[in-house]
Amino acid sequence: MNRRPFLLAFPSLVLLGVVMLVGILPWSARTGEYHTGEALVCFDCHTMHFSMQHGWAGGPVVIGGQFQNGGDWLGNTGPNANLLKLPENQLCLSCHDGQNFAPDVLGAHGNNYVRQAGALNQIGSAAPYENWKGHSLDMKAIPPGGVSDITLTCGQCHAFHGSTSYRNLKGAIPITYTKGEPYASRTKTVEVWLKQWVKGDLAGNYAYDSVRFNERNPNNGAYADFCQGCHVAFHGTVGDNKIGGDLTTGGFLRHPNAQVNIGAMGGGHSSIARYNAGMKRVHVMSNANADYLANPGAGTFTAVDGLTPSCFTCHKSHGNQNPFGLIFLARNSATVTEEGTPNVGPGEGMRNLCGQCHGQGN
Repeated sequence: MNRRPFLLAFPSLVLLGVVMLVGILPWSARTGEYHTGEALVCFDCHTMHFSMQHGWAGGPVVIGGQFQNGGDWLGNTGPNANLLKLPENQLCLSCHDGQNFAPDVLGAHGNNYVRQAGALNQIGSAAPYENWKGHSLDMKAIPPGGVSDITLTCGQCHAFHGSTSYRNLKGAIPITYTKGEPYASRTKTVEVWLKQWVKGDLAGNYAYDSVRFNERNPNNGAYADFCQGCHVAFHGTVGDNKIGGDLTTGGFLRHPNAQVNIGAMGGGHSSIARYNAGMKRVHVMSNANADYLANPGAGTFTAVDGLTPSCFTCHKSHGNQNPFGLIFLARNSATVTEEGTPNVGPGEGMRNLCGQCHGQGN
């Protein structure tokens, strides 16, 4: 019997079959370590008929405290596009808000570590996570430095089914990473170094202190290229109409996000001695053998080591409790929070942030 007309009449069944097949095949390639292999379960997110009266074993599906495959989170407004159990952002938050089995990315969290990415907010989010303090899910707006309206969804930045990039980030050029290597001998041909990837160890996998950023290309940064997808005007190369200036005298129009190493220009610009002396430091791109976060105040770096600020140096990628998701970290801070140093306002906080690399003023 020729089945082709049936498949052509129901192309979604072909797609579903491919998705389900991918879900059961063993994955040998590294795909971000997240949403892959046994952790990529089709019926966690998809439903064929938008109907679920009981769990797969016949009883109720219990959600909360302990994750259950095939979570019973069908909404009241479905069925939804792409056979999803809920609209996109709501579906992602079913696992990624208020749970202990997956990173909690919305507002505050109770998992007892400083998140590298910080916290998203939503339309109507209450203090201290208002909409002007980071990326706001479901909000339609022109991004700062952008060119057109965008309604922010998780899928604009992350690939749901996995990717070869750090944190499953999407983009034409992967943000490559390595994991579990000793820092001094780590692979430096990738953008990100992870201390580890151990399934279920959220703090070890996602904490601020478990991530470093390599400077694989001294003239560019894949992370900044990714952010440029929305924040177009803030990214470019030294001398162009966005960044301007030059590598001898400075004169930049916007703060560089690559190419310019801390302390390389001397004079009244950034100071590598200033950065060296800090007991707590913001992230930078580096290919130095010494760990710039594990050796605070050691004075071990020179301009030749190529410590270079980028987007994540000043901002939490999701956001935090500060305006624009900025990291107000004082060099002599006793602790590090997702906001930087606890309990500082914008005035003092901005001095703390700029003072990580710049020593002008008193």
